[in-house]
Amino acid sequence: MVSEPDDAVVTVPPTPSLGLVKSAELDPADGFVAGAEVTYSFVVTNTGNVTVADVVVLEREFSGTGELGAVVCPAAAASMAPGDEVTCSVRYTLTQADVDAGVVTNTGNVTLDDVTPVEGDFSGTGELSEISCPDDRSLAPGEQLTCTATYSATQADVDAGEIRNTATATGTPPQGLPPVVSEPDDAVVGITAEPGVSLDKTVDPEEGTAAGDVVTYSFLVTNTGNVTLTDIAVDETAFTGSGPAPVAVCPAEASTLAPGAQLTCTATYTLTQADVDAGEVLNTAVATATPPRGLPQQVSDPDDATVVVAADPALTLAKTVDPGEVGAAGDQVTYSFLVSNTGNVTLTDVAVDETRFTGTGTAPVVVCPAAAQTMAPGAEVTCTATYTLTQADVDAGEVDNTATATGTPPGDAPAVVSEPDDAVVTVPPAPGLSLVKSVEPAAEGGFEAGEEVTYSFVVTNTGNVTLVDVAVEEREFSGTGELGEVVCADGADSLAPGEQVTCTATYTLTQADVDAGEVTNTAAAVGTGPGDVPPVTSEPDDAVLPTPAEPSVSLVKTVAPEVVGAAGDQVTYSFLITNTGNVTLTDVTPVEGDFSGTGELAAISCPAGAASLLPGEQVTCTAGYTLTQADVDAGEVTNTATAEGTPPRGLPVVVSEPDEAVLEVQPSSALTLVKSASPATPESFVVGQQITYTFVVTNTGTSTLLDPAVAETAFDGSGELSEPSCPAVRSLAPGETLTCTAGYVLTQADLDAGAVSNTAVATATGHDGPITSTPSTVTLPGDPAPALALAKSVTPTTYAAAGELLTYTFDVTNTGNVTLTDAQVQEQEFSGTGGLSAVECPAGPLAPGERVRCTAGYEVTQADVDAGSVTNVATASATAPDGVPAPVSEADDAVATTEATSALALQKRARGVDTDGDGLIGVGDEIEWTITVHNPGATTVREIEVLDPTAGTVTCPADELAPGEQMTCTVPRHVVTTDDVARGEVSNTATVSGTGVDGVVAAEAATASIPVEAVPVPPVAEEPPAAAPPAAGGEGPGPLPDTGGPLPALLLLGLLGSASGLALVRAAARRRGAGGA
Repeated sequence: MVSEPDDAVVTVPPTPSLGLVKSAELDPADGFVAGAEVTYSFVVTNTGNVTVADVVVLEREFSGTGELGAVVCPAAAASMAPGDEVTCSVRYTLTQADVDAGVVTNTGNVTLDDVTPVEGDFSGTGELSEISCPDDRSLAPGEQLTCTATYSATQADVDAGEIRNTATATGTPPQGLPPVVSEPDDAVVGITAEPGVSLDKTVDPEEGTAAGDVVTYSFLVTNTGNVTLTDIAVDETAFTGSGPAPVAVCPAEASTLAPGAQLTCTATYTLTQADVDAGEVLNTAVATATPPRGLPQQVSDPDDATVVVAADPALTLAKTVDPGEVGAAGDQVTYSFLVSNTGNVTLTDVAVDETRFTGTGTAPVVVCPAAAQTMAPGAEVTCTATYTLTQADVDAGEVDNTATATGTPPGDAPAVVSEPDDAVVTVPPAPGLSLVKSVEPAAEGGFEAGEEVTYSFVVTNTGNVTLVDVAVEEREFSGTGELGEVVCADGADSLAPGEQVTCTATYTLTQADVDAGEVTNTAAAVGTGPGDVPPVTSEPDDAVLPTPAEPSVSLVKTVAPEVVGAAGDQVTYSFLITNTGNVTLTDVTPVEGDFSGTGELAAISCPAGAASLLPGEQVTCTAGYTLTQADVDAGEVTNTATAEGTPPRGLPVVVSEPDEAVLEVQPSSALTLVKSASPATPESFVVGQQITYTFVVTNTGTSTLLDPAVAETAFDGSGELSEPSCPAVRSLAPGETLTCTAGYVLTQADLDAGAVSNTAVATATGHDGPITSTPSTVTLPGDPAPALALAKSVTPTTYAAAGELLTYTFDVTNTGNVTLTDAQVQEQEFSGTGGLSAVECPAGPLAPGERVRCTAGYEVTQADVDAGSVTNVATASATAPDGVPAPVSEADDAVATTEATSALALQKRARGVDTDGDGLIGVGDEIEWTITVHNPGATTVREIEVLDPTAGTVTCPADELAPGEQMTCTVPRHVVTTDDVARGEVSNTATVSGTGVDGVVAAEAATASIPVEAVPVPPVAEEPPAAAPPAAGGEGPGPLPDTGGPLPALLLLGLLGSASGLALVRAAARRRGAGGA
């Protein structure tokens, strides 16, 4: 039994709820500063008991002053089961107002009262203000409450880099529920550290004056950042001073320097001389400090301070000389130069420059000690120089020397130069001269009038000053002639002490001087000193020249010509007389002594000058003489003579030494030969020409020649030359001639050689033995004219068939005037198609006019027969003598013609073909035609054409036939017609034609016949109706009526015959059309 149903309901009240936990994430590296990006995360939890769909995060209140982005949730937010979580997010960029605010949000589902933030941890080192909330601190679910607190960051907070603050929110829920406390939340304010430091460097004083000055450097260090700096220090980075670098000292407070705070460090430095020389001291430094939190050390920008030292370079010079007075050139003096550095900087390369020096010698070279290379202020050095006085210095009376000192200051400053200072050397003058006079040549052996003597005056400067315009003054002179001007050497213009100059004067002695026996001369030297020094004159000096008399005469005898060769030669004797003394001679004449000539010597003839001959003068006297044969035989003629003359003042006559002239006689033996030939023209150089050689012998010497003759020494003629024929002459006097002759006949070999040369000499016996003339040659010139002629023939001149032999004959004739060798024939053109044998010529020379016959053979070919002729063209050639061009004949030809004829033969045969096997050749059977073409002629026939108009087109295997050849041509078979049967036979005619050697060739027409028979016809019952006549213009019978009965055999045969005839007619028409008929 079942009761009524009853139910119990368990109700599940739906309690949908969501939990939200919101957090913010800020990159610590960015810090809680304006511009930093914050990522808000919303962790949404389904804390209810039902599934929630389309979960989104709705921003209610947002205290941010900037633009908050859209909240982005994952896809799972579309459906969240109880307990599911999703995280949504949004990004926001902080503004400065945001940094200062804080927010409390009610995330529950009941209203909370007395909502209050409670501070937790706080990293700030200062005092955080009380939290200030609105009066209404009741917060409905989802509502927000903003409370605020303020805080001023301290330097320690800045140094820490951030301020971290953690807080929670509390609130009292309704229904006596316990207070709720939120999860703690913190806010971080990031403070970006910006450490910085600067340095300002100064120096006092800014200008120095000298080494030893002390300057103080101040280094003002400022913390320009926002964090506290520690370990403040100053580092020198560059220092140009040459002394110990200054060390910066900082006060105790330099251990910590708050932002904006300053401190001053100091350092001192003592200037060195090198600093003064440099002109400045540059000092560069940086400040260093350590920021908090392990940040990198801070280094300021460098700053520098410069101490300027004004350079004041200066030098002084004091110059002296020792000794201050000298007496002569060559004395040496020493200059001293005391140089002092009177400035405030070191000077380098201190030197002394000569600015004025009146000395004429090499200027003194100043030498300074090593200390002059670098001179500190106040330092001194002494430089020295030596000088050797010149004569010009002595002449000037003093040497003035002015100098300055120079030095190079440091840097780019210009060189410093001292005031000039000078020193003077004095030289007192002491002028003097001397003269020594002499004369040349000495009077050894005496003088002659007109002889020139030279006076020499040696002038010496015996003082200590140079004298100018030195000259010699003549005082006394005993010569009767004119004394030449005294000429002094170039040195007389200016004569230094100790120097000498030689002056000279020439004088030509007169006869009176010679007679007087001597010439005396006295002179003195003068000169002018420098400046105010008075002129100087030497002591006088003299020279005496003795002139004794020495008379003498000489003779030189000559003959011209000195050599003669024949009697009758004229010679002239010359007597050259010279007055070799120093006095005049009168009545001068030659005196003959010995004379070997056999003829008469002519009288001596002297010119008028021989009456009075001054010393040194000459006179030539002459005498003539003609040579005799005896003189020639003697071989020479000698002649001896003397000369004599009278000196003045009664002195005895003087006679010369004898002198001899020898005339040499040299007879000569000589002869010449002149050879000629007649005739001697090229036109006469022919075989058989008689040539006459003529030899003219001449005695060209001075002595008679014996046994004159002519001898042939060379002859290149090929014939026999006759011996020279001379007149019977035993001797040949000088100048006489002898003519001899010889004969010769020219040969062919001479013409071949091109010339005949003949050389001969003349011989005789002279006074010294046999003599031979110079060879004489005569050459007869040839005129070689090589030439050939060719006459060509062929035997036989005709041929009829291939295989016949032709013999070619070549008659080669020498039509020139020289012998030719190696005659040959050259084929030029040959129309034969076979091989021509080599041309054979007999060996040996071919004299002018001679002929040689050459031959060659040839076998006629069928092509030659077909051509109708064989033509052969050739030339002849041969070798001429050396140097003569080879001749070639004119071309000649020989033609052999054929006698052969062209012919064709034609044969036609017929054979019946019983196609129906009835044993008869009748209607319907076939006729087979055979056409045979034969060449019975001797030439090839070409372009063969066979015509068979009745049978049809003829087909041949070739279109040409060689002699004796044949070929079989075919035509279509013939089908026997009733007409053929009616005629009783089938007959057919063919023709043939072609081209032969003489033109068109044709054979007799060929006909073939074959009988045909009718087939017996059985009897018939009745005649068939006659066939209808053919239609007008028709080609055959019209259609037969169909009777329905059997066709009589005769009618059938008739129809067949008609059809066959029609076919044959049409075939013939076609054949004619194909054959061109």
